[in-house]
Amino acid sequence: MMRTFGLVLSLLIPWISHAQLTLNQQVVADPVPVAIAPNELGVADFEILSDEPTYEASFIVDSFEWTRIARYYLIPRARVKVTNKGGGAQRVSIRYQGITFSDQVLVALMPDPDPSFVVLDGTGTKELAHFKIKYHPRQGNANRLVVDHSCSPFKVEVNAEQLTESWVEIGCKMVLSKSDVGAKPVLELMIYWDGPNAQLPLVQDGLALEKGNFPFQSVKLTSEQPRVIFQKGLEKITLTQHVAETFHRFVLSAGLGLYQYETQENSVTNSKLVPFGTLYMSYFVSEAIKVASFWAFPGDSRFQTDVGLYMVAEQFRGVDERLSMNILLGAHMLEYTGRTQTHFNFSAPQGIELTFRDLFATRQNFSVGGFFYPTINGQSYINSWIRYGSSKLFYEVNYITWTEPYPSGSVSSESVGFSIGMPLYFAL
Repeated sequence: MMRTFGLVLSLLIPWISHAQLTLNQQVVADPVPVAIAPNELGVADFEILSDEPTYEASFIVDSFEWTRIARYYLIPRARVKVTNKGGGAQRVSIRYQGITFSDQVLVALMPDPDPSFVVLDGTGTKELAHFKIKYHPRQGNANRLVVDHSCSPFKVEVNAEQLTESWVEIGCKMVLSKSDVGAKPVLELMIYWDGPNAQLPLVQDGLALEKGNFPFQSVKLTSEQPRVIFQKGLEKITLTQHVAETFHRFVLSAGLGLYQYETQENSVTNSKLVPFGTLYMSYFVSEAIKVASFWAFPGDSRFQTDVGLYMVAEQFRGVDERLSMNILLGAHMLEYTGRTQTHFNFSAPQGIELTFRDLFATRQNFSVGGFFYPTINGQSYINSWIRYGSSKLFYEVNYITWTEPYPSGSVSSESVGFSIGMPLYFAL
């Protein structure tokens, strides 16, 4: 018999839609969770209650961990074991979420109106004890609030001074609604509330909300609601947010810096420090797909321009949804004014980009990536970058090198430098 529910579900998931799993099953299904602990919550903040004193359940040391559900929130889980305090040798098993295990099981640490798990006799037919897991914070633990990093783009801040008996987690995502002026962004909050008031309806600014998918409550806010108060019983939290009034699909940004710029044409080399400009254009198609373009041009008497058009497609997210990998598919045009004539060339270097969100500070992202075209028939191209910053201001180290063959010889260029960029124009 398998000892962990996670192993059972990891085998079943290829044939079972994740949406068909219960929330508890989703929490324990991940065989290797990589979520980053958001606070110091642990098994000492939970207790296991039983209706039969003969049997005792306890948490296994160092089994507490966090797992991410549906990208927007974290739920804790831990392994429990059952012992017979009466000293009997009777073999028992545990039924959790409809599946029977041995005397140990991985469980979700979340409120449940029904018994969390049931102890059965050796035959698996007779119920011997029922257990419930309850949030019971240890003395001095003030880590009662988790604002997930999915909320950082919206500058969500929460005052939890009046949160005394429960712990609350808030996740965020943006949804778009139609309006007279185009797409209007709406901030959807996923509020998780665990504690003695968990079963009570959530009250927003004095109005009770309809119960959601317990223990979660979905709440939608617009830019006209910068500050709201949520309450359950006598506990309350005050939340502020800064979702934009309008959503712009098109963004034009620019960067300017100093680069060491070198060209070589027919064995004649020219190297100097020049100002270097870049333009970036992006059009939002969906959360996972964008159409992007760039235009790079050094400040040199021999005009050069490098223009590309690409589809940016997100392939996966990992490391607690903070790391994402994008592939860049498209082509570019290179124009260069040579010693005797102006040259135009087309090629299709493809690229990859890795981005880590909220590195060192909220809303500050780190990216590394590049476009690559290996040497084929004398033609090659590399454009690589390291970028850090936000959507308002970013810093970039860029390296570009290319070689183009011509009937009279070949031309190559190499440039490396540092630039600072910011958005200039928003539309659509």
